[in-house]
Amino acid sequence: MKTSFRTRAKQAHGAKKRSLSASARRQSARTHSKSRLAATRALLPALTTPPRHILVPIDFSAESTRALKSAVQLASRYGAAVTLVHVVEPITYIYDCGYGPVRRWRPNETLIRDAQQRLHVLSRRHVDSALSCKVVVRNGSAFDEIAKSAKELGADLIVMPTRGFTDPQSGEIGSTAERVVRQAPCPVLTVRKPVLLGKRSKS
Repeated sequence: MKTSFRTRAKQAHGAKKRSLSASARRQSARTHSKSRLAATRALLPALTTPPRHILVPIDFSAESTRALKSAVQLASRYGAAVTLVHVVEPITYIYDCGYGPVRRWRPNETLIRDAQQRLHVLSRRHVDSALSCKVVVRNGSAFDEIAKSAKELGADLIVMPTRGFTDPQSGEIGSTAERVVRQAPCPVLTVRKPVLLGKRSKS
C-alpha cells in the first residue's frame, strides 16, 4: 500500500512539474512577443517619419529570423518595403607572379547562389505576400556591406539581432551589430534574444 501511494505521489509530482514547465514556456513566449512589440513601438518616436524601406541583415541564425519577424511587424503596420541582405565573405588566396606574394580575393559563387536560394525561402515563409520584398546577397565584410547596402538601397531603418553566428556569446551586443550601429546611415533597431523565465539571457 505504501509503495503504491509513493508511486502515485511521484507521478502526480512529475505531472505537476511538466504542467508548470509548459506553462512557463507559454508565459515566456507571450512575454517575448509583448516585449518585441513594445520595442518596435518604443523606437517609433525616435524616427522623424515612419519607415518606408526596412533592411534586414540575415545570417540564417534563429536570432536573425526573430529580427525579420519584428521587421515584418513594422512593415505591415506602415506599408514599408523589406529587403533581406546576406553577406558572403570572399575567398582569399596568395598570388605570386615573381614580384613577391600578394593577397587577393574572389567572390565565393557557390555560397552566393546558396544564400540567394535560402533568402527566397525565408522571405516566402515569413514575409507577408502583400509587402514588397526583395533579397540581396553581397560579397565582403558583413558590417561594411550592411551599411553600404542601407545607403545604396535607400533604407531608412535597419532591423537586426544583437548577435548572430559569428559573434562571441558575451557582452550586451555583438561586434557586427555594434559596427553597423556606428556606420549605418539610418537608425538601427537591434532585437535581443528572448529571456526564458528563471534564466538570464547572455545576449
